[in-house]
Amino acid sequence: MTSSSSSWSKVRPILRRWFLGALLLYGGLLVVLTFLQSKLLYFPTKDTLSPTRFGLHVEDVWVTSSGGKKIHGWWVPHSKAKLTLLWFHGNAGNLTHRAPMISEFQANFQVNILILDYQGYGKSEGSPSEEGTYADAKAMWDWLLREKQQKPEQIVVLGRSLGCAIASHLVTQVQPAALILDSPFSSFVDVASAHFPWLPVRWIARFRYSTAEYVKKRSCPLLVIHSPNDEVIPYKLGQRCYEEAASPKEFLKIQGTHNDGFYQSKSEYIATVRKFLAGLDVSKETNSTRNQPGR
Repeated sequence: MTSSSSSWSKVRPILRRWFLGALLLYGGLLVVLTFLQSKLLYFPTKDTLSPTRFGLHVEDVWVTSSGGKKIHGWWVPHSKAKLTLLWFHGNAGNLTHRAPMISEFQANFQVNILILDYQGYGKSEGSPSEEGTYADAKAMWDWLLREKQQKPEQIVVLGRSLGCAIASHLVTQVQPAALILDSPFSSFVDVASAHFPWLPVRWIARFRYSTAEYVKKRSCPLLVIHSPNDEVIPYKLGQRCYEEAASPKEFLKIQGTHNDGFYQSKSEYIATVRKFLAGLDVSKETNSTRNQPGR
């Protein structure tokens, strides 16, 4: 036996152990990721901010969702509103952390706003899940029609980040005036694959959130907003949502990071959304009492 073959015979068992150890570690990681995906997707917080510090006067809304869970929302009326935004926020924090942007929207677009916290977020009961978020969305839509007598053609559904998938799913079931998607991803699998290309995401994914599939099924006008500088949701995934959608549709390319795009592109963002809303064919009749708190 040569010295080289003798050396290899000594090294081979070590390499085999390393390989098996790495394989076991990788397999263990897959198991952990499979069962902890909810913890990696949803980041709810219970701490809340006061709406009054942002000049907002809100009505607390409570609606029963799936499993009998009570979910919480804010009804934020505007005295001159002709449209209502049904707002679905992203995967972190809670609705109170959107108060600064809500204030900006009301000041610039003169709209009523209904925003909700999914199960497990803020004051809402339960724990978040994909089907739960869809049920929460439908429950709030029904409340808006029932309690505020809003007509579907007066409602614009707005989603941001994870909320884009929830908003798009809702619009496969109802017929609003329009759909606005701010920083959407085409599917959970696509965004997870972009962040973890070394994982077999399609094998282990427990969520779908297939925004690109949902927007194909809508008929209302669509506005997609996204920034190439988005470090959380790749820009190409927002483009894919737009490309998959049928007309009528518009795309607004902004600048800025995932959480700062609105503020970094504020003038263009506001001008585009204002024009988009102004172009909607909605009823001009309003009832001022609908817009008052407590009614």
